[in-house]
Amino acid sequence: MENINNAERSVSSLLADDDLIMQLKFDETSGIKAADSSPYGNDNFGQLRKGASFQDVGDKIAGVVKLDGINDYVHVNDSDINLGINAKRTVSLWFKADDVDISNRKQILYEEGGNTKGLNIYINNGFLYVGGWNQPISKWHGTYLASDAISDDTWHHVTLVLDAINGLKSTTDDAFLAYLDGELMGTGKGSQLDKRVDNIGIGSLNQTTKFHDGNAKGTSTNSFAGMIEDVRVYNRALTADEIDILFQYTNAPTFQIGMNLYPVHYQGTTRPFLDLFKMSHPWLPRNDKGLVPREQHLLNLDENGWVKSLPEPEDPEEYYYVHTKIFNQIDGHYPAGKYIVLYDGEGEIEYGWNIDKDEAASTPGRDVIYVDPLKSPSTGVPLTITETDPNDTGNYIRNIHIVQEQYETTFATEIFAPDYLDIIDDFEVLRFMEWMVTNNAQQKEWSDRPTPATATFSGMFQGLNGVPVEYMVELANRVQADPWFNMPHQATDEYIENFAQYVKDHLDPNLDVYLQYSNETWHDNFSQYAWILEQAKNEWPNSPESDINLIMDWYGRRTTEVTQIWDEVFGAEKDRVTGIMAVKSASVPLAERVLEYKWTTEPKSHAEYGIDALSMGAYFGSYLGFSHNQTEVKSWTNDPDGGLDKLFEEVTTGGVLSTGLVGGALQLAYDNIQGHAAVAEQHDLDFIAYEAGQNITPYDSVKNNKAIVDLFIKANRDPRMGEVYRDFYTTWNELTDGGLIMNFSDVDIADKYGSYGLFEYMGQPQDELYKYNAIIGLIG
Repeated sequence: MENINNAERSVSSLLADDDLIMQLKFDETSGIKAADSSPYGNDNFGQLRKGASFQDVGDKIAGVVKLDGINDYVHVNDSDINLGINAKRTVSLWFKADDVDISNRKQILYEEGGNTKGLNIYINNGFLYVGGWNQPISKWHGTYLASDAISDDTWHHVTLVLDAINGLKSTTDDAFLAYLDGELMGTGKGSQLDKRVDNIGIGSLNQTTKFHDGNAKGTSTNSFAGMIEDVRVYNRALTADEIDILFQYTNAPTFQIGMNLYPVHYQGTTRPFLDLFKMSHPWLPRNDKGLVPREQHLLNLDENGWVKSLPEPEDPEEYYYVHTKIFNQIDGHYPAGKYIVLYDGEGEIEYGWNIDKDEAASTPGRDVIYVDPLKSPSTGVPLTITETDPNDTGNYIRNIHIVQEQYETTFATEIFAPDYLDIIDDFEVLRFMEWMVTNNAQQKEWSDRPTPATATFSGMFQGLNGVPVEYMVELANRVQADPWFNMPHQATDEYIENFAQYVKDHLDPNLDVYLQYSNETWHDNFSQYAWILEQAKNEWPNSPESDINLIMDWYGRRTTEVTQIWDEVFGAEKDRVTGIMAVKSASVPLAERVLEYKWTTEPKSHAEYGIDALSMGAYFGSYLGFSHNQTEVKSWTNDPDGGLDKLFEEVTTGGVLSTGLVGGALQLAYDNIQGHAAVAEQHDLDFIAYEAGQNITPYDSVKNNKAIVDLFIKANRDPRMGEVYRDFYTTWNELTDGGLIMNFSDVDIADKYGSYGLFEYMGQPQDELYKYNAIIGLIG
């Protein structure tokens, strides 16, 4: 994979090269103008003529120009490409011919210039030709390099390179080169090219040219039948390595990589929404001495979570204010500057000591505040309602919105922060498990669900709230990513049906859905474990099966019920729904059991149950944080590098820990992947990783070992972790034949609970994002 890895790292420089004077990607979906994507000036655009059309073929190739070979072509005007003197030139493109053996005409892929001076690339009678000539000035009568290593209906990459001496009016050896599929096709004589008119033709002749067997004249003749993609013209001679990068980059394996989204949370470093109050902590009762959490159940809230009243002095409650906060304990990783606080109702809002309120600029319903994270990086933005509905008219403070100044008029319609969209935009699938507060979820009835009017979406520690389906569907539509939804473990059939109906009615019809019932129901730290075990024991009171078998049987049955409800709602479009059967990564027998549907004596087929994929968590490195390895791992931190070399050696090759495995953490992960992939293949199911990445995290008492916590955080900040991610995701791709893998997660602060985020905070410098850069490099 070395060439592919080089391509990932270097292709961006080739795309931003100032010598790239034309790049036609053909990514348009309609019209006749092919945009010039080069950084030079974006004015060397192509015009589709006589029936040439755009087409999206998907995969790495994506957009192409489709040509039927009957006089259609792409016209590019005379410009800086051909109206100057050029000693250095590279032309690169991809093509896929319907029939390479046509002999009654040349099939032109690219041509510039005319009969006396110019360049061309064409197919004739099973051969690919790459030609150049400059007769009147340098007596270069023509060099034509040819290869028959081309096939019908196959994508090939061809590159023409002119590497002559500027100002020399004679030919030199090896100044003209051609490459096919990244390999040198041949070299020959060449010289600089003088000014050459007659426009540029792609897919057909545009006025005149010179072939290996004579001149040609006429427009829209010698037409090519097939597809052309990514036509590039450089005003320099690319090296062999650079040409190989262009070939390998587009020819690299396709990766299906999705993203688990970090929960919306008042202590989160991710800011998905322009309205930052949606991240706030659920209301906390307080008085002048501090918080009174034991009285939270006494809060008088409306259906959307807004406080309708506060206790009177004579009331028995100890609290008399309500308090919330955002950006708490995240080390100042939030934007400084002017914020606007909007609200409806009457009352009084006070802010923390670190927040400056502009009294003169503030008016009822609109406060202007100034935030400086440097004043108190861990405090964030505290907000306290000290008075509400003072006139007892029911006009209590509600609908609070906190927005940066520039978003005051747009937050309600734009919803999502532009810099957040930039982070997630490259991922094919977005898993909303954390956004839906799936673990320990309390939602049962459809009426329990959050809506866009819900005061705050934060509530992961209480199993409350979460992000409404309306926002999740809107985000998927906005970034054109398939959504992955996790149905709450206690959800009724009505809840599931209504959820599915909303998704069907509002999700872009070009997008698909991944559907999972709950999350990691075998994990006894989550309330769904005990709840499902209780249901199973009530259902099968005399069963001799173990608790874990009972849980997986009941989970498997409820999963099939959920997937069948969604299939019924989607009806003729049910193929858009991928029903997930998730299993524990460390137990292949459990995967085999759950797919055998042992809860019934008459099991149906997977298709009838709506089960389309087997899924596991594909993590590596968890055993490094287990308590029985604590003493050894702690000893590593005494090394001069703090233990990083030993940690990465254990991850990549193993043998450092006395309890470690041959091959290390990566090999253990690969063994688990292969075992479950074999089960999926046996059952003719897709194989997917619902979560993936490093899990080098301290567990149990190890969380309190500061030396180990610091080592694990530093490992995630080390450039070597980027290399490990590149190898891990590449190996997953190879072992699963390109199966979908969902990274965990997008933006998350690094602490004793883990370092899961590709970003630790939004706005983190690009050169620190080793894990993110590795994954984006694979996605391309």
